Amino acid sequence: DFCAFGHPFAMRSGSKGEGEAGPVFDQFLECVQSLRRGAPASFEFTESLLALLKEHVYSRFFGNFLRDSDAERCGDDAVSVWRVVESDPGRFSSPVYDSSASRRLPVLSKPSADVELELLR
Repeated sequence: DFCAFGHPFAMRSGSKGEGEAGPVFDQFLECVQSLRRGAPASFEFTESLLALLKEHVYSRFFGNFLRDSDAERCGDDAVSVWRVVESDPGRFSSPVYDSSASRRLPVLSKPSADVELELLR
């Protein structure tokens, strides 16, 4: 979970109004998407999971994105985005995932200009 590693979601989303808003999590998701497209069998999740996270990081619906740390979320009754993911594993589990695939990702080439990334829309 990104928040467990110390990402300040509330601050970066601009919900605190502290002027330190920034698209760090969006950029992270785009990087993961690029890696996933280059080696889809190495990832257990689908593009649908990344799209769900991107859609809701600013929606203020899920508690995962409302606080800046696990300590702030402690005792929080907000809905977890992971409940949605766990309730529909078929939607978020990749059918091409291969658990025996190499843990080392291949060198990825830069996508051509005509490649359209759904996540960036």
